[in-house]
Amino acid sequence: SEKIEINGATIQTYTYPTEKPAKANVFFMHSQHDYAGRYAYMAKSFAEKGIQFNAMDNRGHGGSISAVVSIDQMAKDQHVFHEITKSFKRMCLSSFLAMEQAVVTLKLASGGNYSGLAMAAPILGFQNEADMQ
Repeated sequence: SEKIEINGATIQTYTYPTEKPAKANVFFMHSQHDYAGRYAYMAKSFAEKGIQFNAMDNRGHGGSISAVVSIDQMAKDQHVFHEITKSFKRMCLSSFLAMEQAVVTLKLASGGNYSGLAMAAPILGFQNEADMQ
């Protein structure tokens, strides 16, 4: 992981390269109130399967410094990070709790630079029936 400057903000980035040439690159985007470093277990799993995993902490999250300005700024930051990585087959993977992250993901994917898009929201469950009442 390393910190880089993107659009005037210090951004924490994470890259999990593969041992052999990568089959593809995944760009993971975390949800609001979260940070990308928390997904190292998932990143390692992708890398072990030959898929490079790339992620960054959005402004004001995890190791990134600077306040969140707007959804458009978040999308611009992600776009710059994706372009810096310069990869061939790119896929967006997004985990989101807030609609803002879904909008950022869709803005990026609509540019046509990705071969796939996966968006997931966490599923909440109950430990026992008493919790459901």
